Amino acid sequence: MSCQLSLLANFQDIDSVRKYLFQTTSVSENVKSEETFEGWDDTDWGWKDEDEKEEAMEVTGQDTHALSWLQECQVSLSPAADLMAIACDDKLVLLEQKWNSSQEDIQITYHVAFQGCVKQEEGEDITSVMCLPLASQKRSTQGGPDWTCVIVGFSSGYVRMYTESGALLLSQIFSLEPVQKIKCRTYEPPRHAADAEKHEELSILYIKSLVTIDGFSLFQSLRACRNQVARAAACGSDFIQPPPLAYKKWGLQEQDAVLDHTSCGLQTPNPFDQMHVASMIGGYTATIRSTPPASHLYLTTGVAPYTGFFYAVEGSAQPMLSDVAHAVANKLKSALFSQISAASGWLGFGGRQIPENNKEKVKPKIEPATSLPPRFGLHDKRREGESVVLSPDSNMAAVTDSFGRVMVIDVWRGIVIRMWKGYRDAQVGWVDVEEDAHHDKDCSPYVARRAMFLVIYAPRRGILEVWTAQLGPRVAAFNVSKWCRMLCPTYGMMGLNNVTYKEFRVQLHHIYLLDPEGSIRTIEVPFHLVLSDKNSKRARDMHLLKKLKISLKEHNVEGASLQSEVIETLLDMKIASLRQQGLERVLQTKYLSPSFLLVVTRAVAKQLEGLASGCEEDEEKALDYESRALLQFCEAQQHLLNTYTELHNINSDTEYRMDIKPNSETLCKLLSLESEEMQHLINQLDKYNILKSGELHVTFRETSELSVYEFLSCFECQMMRCDAASDITTTNVPSSMFDSTASLGDGVSQGPPDGATGTGAKDDSSGTIESCDGVSSPRSSTIHVHLQTGIHEAKLNRLANFLFRSSLQHGTSSDYNRSLRESHIPPEDLMILLLCLWLAEDRRSLDDLVALHSLVKSISCLKDHLDIIIEHDKISPWWQNIRSACCQATNISSALLAALVSRSVAMEMAQCAMRDSMLTGSTGSDKVDLSEWESVSIDRTQWTVLIKQLEDLLAVQCLLQMKPANDGLVNKPAWEPEPIIVSVKKVLDGGRGVLPEFVAKWIAGQGIFPSMLCLSQSTEKHEEEPMETDETVKGSSKKYTPNQSAISPIITQLQEVQHRLPHSLDSDVLMANCTWEYMVLWNKDPEVVFPMEQALAYLKCIQNAILQHGVAMMVWHMFVVKKLSSTAFLIEKVGKAPKDRLCRKEVGLSDVSLNKFIRITVDLLETMLQACEDSKEVAIVNVEDLWQNVQGPTSLAELALEQKPANLELVEHHFSLCVMLHAILNFNMKSVRPLSLFDSKGKGALFKPLQSTPVLPCRVVDESILKARSEFMCSVISHAVQMLGTRDSPTTSDPASPATTGSPLKTGSPAATSSSPVHGASPSPSTASISSFIWPGASSTSYVRWPQMMEKIGRNLCVDIDILRQHHTCELYSSGLDKLAEEVLLTAMDHAMIGSKLLLLCGQRLAHIILIVDPSGSVEKLSKCSTTVSSWLKTLDPSHLHCPDVPLSDTAILLGHVVNQLAEGHSEYEMALELVDLIHALS
Repeated sequence: MSCQLSLLANFQDIDSVRKYLFQTTSVSENVKSEETFEGWDDTDWGWKDEDEKEEAMEVTGQDTHALSWLQECQVSLSPAADLMAIACDDKLVLLEQKWNSSQEDIQITYHVAFQGCVKQEEGEDITSVMCLPLASQKRSTQGGPDWTCVIVGFSSGYVRMYTESGALLLSQIFSLEPVQKIKCRTYEPPRHAADAEKHEELSILYIKSLVTIDGFSLFQSLRACRNQVARAAACGSDFIQPPPLAYKKWGLQEQDAVLDHTSCGLQTPNPFDQMHVASMIGGYTATIRSTPPASHLYLTTGVAPYTGFFYAVEGSAQPMLSDVAHAVANKLKSALFSQISAASGWLGFGGRQIPENNKEKVKPKIEPATSLPPRFGLHDKRREGESVVLSPDSNMAAVTDSFGRVMVIDVWRGIVIRMWKGYRDAQVGWVDVEEDAHHDKDCSPYVARRAMFLVIYAPRRGILEVWTAQLGPRVAAFNVSKWCRMLCPTYGMMGLNNVTYKEFRVQLHHIYLLDPEGSIRTIEVPFHLVLSDKNSKRARDMHLLKKLKISLKEHNVEGASLQSEVIETLLDMKIASLRQQGLERVLQTKYLSPSFLLVVTRAVAKQLEGLASGCEEDEEKALDYESRALLQFCEAQQHLLNTYTELHNINSDTEYRMDIKPNSETLCKLLSLESEEMQHLINQLDKYNILKSGELHVTFRETSELSVYEFLSCFECQMMRCDAASDITTTNVPSSMFDSTASLGDGVSQGPPDGATGTGAKDDSSGTIESCDGVSSPRSSTIHVHLQTGIHEAKLNRLANFLFRSSLQHGTSSDYNRSLRESHIPPEDLMILLLCLWLAEDRRSLDDLVALHSLVKSISCLKDHLDIIIEHDKISPWWQNIRSACCQATNISSALLAALVSRSVAMEMAQCAMRDSMLTGSTGSDKVDLSEWESVSIDRTQWTVLIKQLEDLLAVQCLLQMKPANDGLVNKPAWEPEPIIVSVKKVLDGGRGVLPEFVAKWIAGQGIFPSMLCLSQSTEKHEEEPMETDETVKGSSKKYTPNQSAISPIITQLQEVQHRLPHSLDSDVLMANCTWEYMVLWNKDPEVVFPMEQALAYLKCIQNAILQHGVAMMVWHMFVVKKLSSTAFLIEKVGKAPKDRLCRKEVGLSDVSLNKFIRITVDLLETMLQACEDSKEVAIVNVEDLWQNVQGPTSLAELALEQKPANLELVEHHFSLCVMLHAILNFNMKSVRPLSLFDSKGKGALFKPLQSTPVLPCRVVDESILKARSEFMCSVISHAVQMLGTRDSPTTSDPASPATTGSPLKTGSPAATSSSPVHGASPSPSTASISSFIWPGASSTSYVRWPQMMEKIGRNLCVDIDILRQHHTCELYSSGLDKLAEEVLLTAMDHAMIGSKLLLLCGQRLAHIILIVDPSGSVEKLSKCSTTVSSWLKTLDPSHLHCPDVPLSDTAILLGHVVNQLAEGHSEYEMALELVDLIHALS
């Protein structure tokens, strides 16, 4: 590679930038163009010659200005190339970098981001500009600049800083002189151990002074100012108050004129230099400090002296903070007098302001500079230094002068080390290049070298030259325009430190070359140009390598000329490593054919072999390590190319196509299986293939065959450090071990004609070492080819398809086996590729097993038999790798077939080896009968275990592929279930509960009701022995009659899987996992309550009480308690059932879903209570013997069994709260605060872990709380009775009425439709008795459950149950439901109280009949009773009755009950008897 001047970017419209900066020039051009078209004809005036001369001069001047305008501007380009600033006079243009995808070659352009006049003082112009990128402080950044600050210096002495959009950040004046130069030094880590860190600093050069600003403080100030500007823009204000900068100001003494400067950094001299400087300055009497003082070196160039060296000793001058103190004082003053000014304005004095036109501009205060004399300088009276540029390592500086000289100065020694002459108006810059790391990885860490190149642009000659800095010739030269502008930013990104510098990833450019036509170029210099002159081998070979790359890139089609050129270039290279790079580049060219590549590779190898053969006598001239590595690389590539060519011919050969279809007997012999085992395998595979055939498969167009470039890129070659003849020895392998027909039947050994064999017929050389289908024993060679690390899976599949596609379809042949042997691909890689291809498909046919058997055996023959045939008590690493691949396979059917074939090959090879060893060890008279022997080894045992495991997983995967019909036992969810991927490794690493987790995910994904699983269990139990099933299952099976034809395959398959895995898929364990999976689904979308209902239904189906209790506890703590607490606090806050908006905000559920959630929570706690009382037997979770070595997390069943027993009283406490919440939401009750119904201890115990033992409320409760509880429960009973309706209610209930909202335990699933009675509740009217005489449209189930619930929680909350029963009875009589009331009346204990209340109801009924129904005959009817009764009836209000129109006969029966309830001595007994007489009189 040689030096290059590459194009970086272009201007989008450079003419518009030029016209904006030079508006006067463009105006004059327009005027002249207008004068040209005035219609004058000058041909007759005789002025033609003179006008032509003047016009020619004018055009030349205009063209010159159009090209030289960059020289008149102040230009700066950020080192990150993200922002450019161009300034002229008082105008500033900012251009930002943008990516342009429309252009093919150059995709980076600079667009105008800001243009405008930036002067603020009268008559000031821009004298210097700089674009400074600032690092980002965010960790998420990619190491690039956060933003770029534009620093502008003016002739008025002001320095102003702007954002990329032109917003002013900061403005400060340091001197009244014009700003000449602005330069910056950014952080850079030390280059070597003796080097120091370069700290950040901004330096501003005036005519006689130098101002320096610390980089860290500048960085923080700019960030603060940018934040202030952003806030002001957000508020719509333009006023910001930036903080002043702290700085140091040096007065440069003893130099007549200073035109440019550079800051060289901090220097700590050694003691000798310290004494030398002290003696030169102070003489022999000078005193010396004990420690050498550190000092900053500032190098200046100008006049007298030509260059000056100014040393500012560290600590000699403090930063000037007067501006800072002045600003702080102004703030304090304004804060102190702000209140006085405001008061004076209100009081009418002191409020007069000075008019604007009378204000005088306050002059800024300029701090005096600290005198800094030069320590020494380089004097040249006749010359004037124009510019100085510091090298990146801060050791050298390039200085240009007015006489066309360019000098390189050693800044620390103060001497000129090199000089060029004849470069007038030269522009210089530095390029720092680091050496590429070409070294051995095994060696010690390599420290890369760095080189400095000096770039000189001579505009008068139109040439750009690259020189080695201190010594050496010119290494490159480019012809460029004479009107270019070269920029050399000697700084990087500000804001970095020793930590963030390592994350810096943006490429910084050293040199920019701006063309007036709008192009920006950068220069790239390779490191090898500094090593020597043109005779350097590496430089020459790098040039040839570049030439080769260009030649390959220019051509699209191969040819004889290209072939000769490539070979000539490669043979002409001297360095082996670069020649190998060139050969790799040729091999990576996509359009070259295998024959072309083979010719090139042979030519390179032939040259190396000739050199090696010519140096056999002289060992000193033998090939070096890199040459030997290249020779081995060529040999490996030749073998791979030959293999590719032969396999390509085999794959494209259409003459030989043989389809092998073995029969059942052949497969039994091939796989070493019994006929029953073979038939079972065929049935399992047929079932699985039928299930897979029902799925929708996306088929893609077959891709093109693997190209030679892709084939070679899949492999990499490594050099062996040992010799082929001495370090690698071959082993004698028994020939019978590779006999391909030793254990195969007639149907397998038959091969195709013409020497091609379908499964491996023996060659003519059978009995020698090359007898296994043409594949020899382990190969002895130093060529080591293996697969690339990190190769993409798709590419790996294509490679495997290319290698084994033909052989899997049509069998193997001797040519194919020879190609595998000569490819030198390791058998491990071949087996990986074969298994990758085989296991990639899920539906493999049994017809392919013959070809697979042949391939596995052929590849195994390539492996050293010591790795295959081992002792019986050891594990073969070869077969272990194959088993590992089968374990990781997700296509279980293909993995099962591969395992069966591999086991058969392993058994066959082991038998052959045992036969040979026995025949070798026995005498001629002894004969060994191998039929009586059976080989038993660890390998064979592991094969058997793996095959059984794959058979289990095949049955599981058949179940997972099934999709039940959408009938009464299936509710297909709206979401699409995620595919369940099963493999042996996943099961072994997933823990003991991974198998029931897979099945439970399938059940949850298909939406199967628990009644379907219960039906499967009941069927299985019925086949074994008649046993009673759970009541819930009975009820569901009676209510739902499933489609037996639709679900019988699923039930059969589930029973088969449970038969194979009786412990892992135990019914209780499976139900527990289904509960959890449905709760997980509900947690993903809580608005859909169906999964939660299903989870509760599955929970009820768990037979073991301890397991049921543990799962309920886990569900409570993981999913329920948090939302329940939010609901309780929300209802307590609003005092009623909350609206939908509040429910969604606080709980995350709608009001309808919240009601269902609380209802299911009540059922959950009731199930937990029942499980706590029934938990007597201990459950044991076990796994099958084949899956005992599973590892991973603890199973769900084990976690459930490890749960501590719940505190029964605490569960009842929460149950009471949930019933209250459900009643409030279900009946839309108002003015109810559920938490207020508990005392302080009861509130504190709520929502605590159910295993804990908090302080619970005692039996003695405050009367006010008891009263509130009784009123609440009576109100709930009243709402429940109202759900039944009255005698005069319509036949159809309102769908929106509370009667249709559901019962507390109604789950909506078939398994939970029949509700069991609440434990401990007193007898209440049954559903059957109610349904016989309730009014149509009433909800009988809800009515039965609510009074029972109130009685149960009433016992827990110390409420008098008899009060609830009395209220229940009265509500039923009030609604006219006398038959139901008579059943409840029997449970009342306080007869006097209930009799008194019912007597009042009887009076209200009679008052309605006498006074309201027939008011005209009321007097006659009242005359039939005593005055006491008539007066009492008139005081009653019949409107309190829910149903006053009741038959008189029912009222008579009710009076009979009243007389029976009241004692004879009761005060109201006589009244009851009189009412009886009145009824008889009325009837």
